[in-house]
Amino acid sequence: LGLGLGPLLNAGARGLFEVTSGSSDSGLIRQVGTSACTAYAVAIFILLALKLRFLVDMGSSLHVADETKNLQMSFKEASMGSYIVVCSCIVYVTSRAFVVAGLEAATAMILEEVYAWPLQRIGLVVGTTLLFADPWRHLLALKKSALSTTSWIRILTLVNVLGSTLLFPATTDLLGLRNEQVLIAADLVVFPACMLL
Repeated sequence: LGLGLGPLLNAGARGLFEVTSGSSDSGLIRQVGTSACTAYAVAIFILLALKLRFLVDMGSSLHVADETKNLQMSFKEASMGSYIVVCSCIVYVTSRAFVVAGLEAATAMILEEVYAWPLQRIGLVVGTTLLFADPWRHLLALKKSALSTTSWIRILTLVNVLGSTLLFPATTDLLGLRNEQVLIAADLVVFPACMLL
């Protein structure tokens, strides 16, 4: 919800600023947005550092807690496995965030520069496409038992790849589709598939 509400709130704040001030100069909104994003990034970094520190402390306390060599080895192996899992999750979530943020920014730029959409409309559309992942999450939760986790990962990856092909002009030209609705349709497919993986 946070990803989808950001562009919606930005579009609303931009519109409110223009109505109340009568000016289309939104430098103040950009400064506030940049400050908020910076504070968010710093807070996430601190939280991740604290979680990693917790794992390091947990591993060392488990290692010291028992005097038996066999139990120490199993705790050491378990804590090393925990490090690998946590680091893998951090890399995956970070790369997924870069993909979603990049697609969000690229969509906004294309809609503004190529199709000359106003910023408020771009914020509403991009925010709505990001929020579209939530109904799919609920639908997946209802149907989760129908397939194994591996099958769901394969299906969502295939949907993501097929949706991503709509982002390339060569594919859309081949299909005879070439307008902003195709870009929005690709976002409606790629954002939920990427967020559910």
